[in-house]
Amino acid sequence: MPLHTITIELDRPRNVYQQGEYISGKLILDNKYELKHDGILLSLEGFVDISASLKSVNLLSAFSGSTRSIPLVDFTHELTKPGRLYPGETVIPFKMLIDGCVDAATLHETYHGVYISIQYFIKCRIKRPIFFKDLVEAREFIIEFDSDPIGAPPAIKQLIKFEITPDSLSAPRRELIPDFRVTGQLDSLVWQLNEPITGEFQVEHCSVPIRSIELQLVRVETFGSPPPSSVPLDVSSSGLHDDRESSRDATEVQNIQIVDGNPLRNMPISIHMVLPKLFTCPTVITAAFRIEFEINLVIIFNDNYVVTENFPIKLIRSTLQPISLT
Repeated sequence: MPLHTITIELDRPRNVYQQGEYISGKLILDNKYELKHDGILLSLEGFVDISASLKSVNLLSAFSGSTRSIPLVDFTHELTKPGRLYPGETVIPFKMLIDGCVDAATLHETYHGVYISIQYFIKCRIKRPIFFKDLVEAREFIIEFDSDPIGAPPAIKQLIKFEITPDSLSAPRRELIPDFRVTGQLDSLVWQLNEPITGEFQVEHCSVPIRSIELQLVRVETFGSPPPSSVPLDVSSSGLHDDRESSRDATEVQNIQIVDGNPLRNMPISIHMVLPKLFTCPTVITAAFRIEFEINLVIIFNDNYVVTENFPIKLIRSTLQPISLT
């Protein structure tokens, strides 16, 4: 058993907060014997952590190192002055305002990606005298908030119809593609994070049997290239920024099988995908990095030939109900 333990308890069971709110709770310090300390500090830390994929390691190394962090929140408060903690349990309440750094006035939602992650932590540090190691404990909390600017109109949801045939694909050797036609619709390309992606499609005809049809959610993480000039810059200019090149990495978030086997022709097949928490966030476009999402409708034929139709989508979190256009 450890001689000293630190437990951080938050007042909210889901640990979800918004910018401008107070995060409160208590520190529980359990000591087996008396502990002399040089002060107890409580910190709020938030950052965008960018790491290099194999193809972009040279680009990121140009920004000194294989990883780079952009600070979003960095605030430290001294809870107690230097003194002693006596054997037993000591409880210290705390309350701190969640706000951004000067260079990052606007925070971003918590996001756990592959090459880009956005995380927030509350950290307790018990400073020890020289020759002793500080005691440190951290706990992650979640940031969620309305991604629409104040006064912005509701998002527009518009039905998107699609048709997939050999002629609609950009494959180099179309003679290898079976003759087929798939038609359908997505209910929108703009989705609230708390609602599923929906739509339907049907296989009108296909010259060979189909083995599987899948729906794939893809994250697209980009850094090192500025967005269009119309995009507001809400990340410090000390973040990654390069006019010459950028790194764009697309990786799978989740994949669901919609059809197993050869489907009946002209039978409507529903599309329904629930978005996972933490691994998705509102679409982010800044001067330093971008986090975007796409969905792929993947058709796998019996001979293992694969056809993919790609749909870029926008994810939002808004208190305003989107307006549907039919």
